[in-house]
Amino acid sequence: TSTAYILGRIFAVFEVVEKKSMNGEGYATLKNKYFAMFCAAPMRVFPIIYKITQNHLRVIRKGLKIYYEKMIEEIIGQLNDKSLPKSLTLEEQGIFILGYYHQIQKIFTKKEEIENE
Repeated sequence: TSTAYILGRIFAVFEVVEKKSMNGEGYATLKNKYFAMFCAAPMRVFPIIYKITQNHLRVIRKGLKIYYEKMIEEIIGQLNDKSLPKSLTLEEQGIFILGYYHQIQKIFTKKEEIENE
């Protein structure tokens, strides 16, 4: 239920959507450009990253698009606050990072389970 944790999860999904849309091509990733800033000052960059993600969603195949849109909606729906925090404390940044890596692990675990069925 921690806002920082949920924001970390959201960022992870945004990054995966970006990777799916780029087909592994070399580019500066969301993680390279925005991870540190989103971790420290989420309100400042959330709208930018959200808009970038919407552009990436437009180019991935329809089934994946729906899958990731639902995932984003589910995670964002867990935010209890009406606004994003302007900044996160160092402790909250650690929680953000945990949320990010837990979500990455969850996404790739589901992918492996789907591929093994």
